[in-house]
Amino acid sequence: MPPRKPTPIRKKTTPKSDEAPADSLPPDFLAVGRLTRAVGLRGELECRVGRLGNAGLSAGIECRIGVALDAPVLRLAGVRHYRKRTIVRFEDVATIEAAEKFLGKDLCIRRSAVPLSEGEYLDADLIGLEVRDLDGIPRGRVLRVEHYPAQDCLVLTPGDKLVPLVHAFIRAIDVNAGVIIIDPPPGLLDETGAEIA
Repeated sequence: MPPRKPTPIRKKTTPKSDEAPADSLPPDFLAVGRLTRAVGLRGELECRVGRLGNAGLSAGIECRIGVALDAPVLRLAGVRHYRKRTIVRFEDVATIEAAEKFLGKDLCIRRSAVPLSEGEYLDADLIGLEVRDLDGIPRGRVLRVEHYPAQDCLVLTPGDKLVPLVHAFIRAIDVNAGVIIIDPPPGLLDETGAEIA
């Protein structure tokens, strides 16, 4: 029997819903899902949630519908689950016609509504932080966070160097000070990573 060819790894190119363009979204809001279709005749919408899942989605919270600065702000009237789908309903949206104008828009909630445990961070909290090694030497800045099956990785600039977001390499994260302390093994980062962009 001939050997099997390895299956190529394909990176998803569609943006995740909690990675909406941040340039137009107010800093106290976070995109957590995308409104994909109207459900029923009473104005409910299916929401394809991102990596955060349903965290923070509860009746009574204010939501921005879209990432534009002038996006409408609506109060969430209800959230239900049907066959592994998240269905949301907004106050003052009572018909399918009223709901359809929000299709394709990101559902954004206040960052403070997302429950985080100690040691948990949102991607947006880490982007831009300075990364230093145990000797205090700058190794770069966080450009973005990539989510791979094995573990999440910080992507550092310059050079797009990957640092696995695991306890073995990450010694401390201080969002308020704007610093991440790492203990990289030999060869993970080279000398070109010592410059800060």
